[in-house]
Amino acid sequence: MKEIVSSYTISKKTAALIPVKHPDYLTKVIETDNIFYVTKPPLSIIKKACLKGYSSYEGRREAVKHYTGYQRKVPIPIIPKHNIFAFPSLSPEAFECIWLFPAHIKSISKANTADKAISSLVTLKNGRTVYMSESPAVIKKQLQRTAYFSMMYYTDSVGV
Repeated sequence: MKEIVSSYTISKKTAALIPVKHPDYLTKVIETDNIFYVTKPPLSIIKKACLKGYSSYEGRREAVKHYTGYQRKVPIPIIPKHNIFAFPSLSPEAFECIWLFPAHIKSISKANTADKAISSLVTLKNGRTVYMSESPAVIKKQLQRTAYFSMMYYTDSVGV
C-alpha cells in the first residue's frame, strides 16, 4: 500500500524526488529504505528543506551561480553541513524535473527500453532505479557540477 503524506522533510536518506501526475499526490520520494508519496510538488519540498538549512532556495541558488557561473539547472546545497546536495534534471520549474541526490547514486547508464522517451537509467545505491528522459551524458554532467560545487563549499568552509 502506498504511503501518502502531506509533507516531507528531506534527510540524509533522501535519494530522489520524482514528479508524478496523480490526483492524490505529486511527488514520489525514494529514500534509502522507503518510498513515500507526497501531496506537494518536488520544488516545494526542496524549498522547504532549504529553509530548514537556514537559507532560502533562491539564496542557495544565487550563491551557487555566483561561485560557479552556472546559470541553468543549478545544483542546490540543501543542507550542506549534513552533505545534502541535490541537482535538477531539467529546469526546476518544469513539471517533469526530477531531483537527484548525488550521495545515493551508484551508476548512470543508457536505458535499454522500447520506450524512446526514456534515455537513461540511474541506479541508486539501494538498488532502486530511476528512468529518465535526459541522456546519461547530461545527468553525469549534472552530477559532476554538483560534486564540483560541494568540493568548493567544503574547501572554503574549512579554510583550505
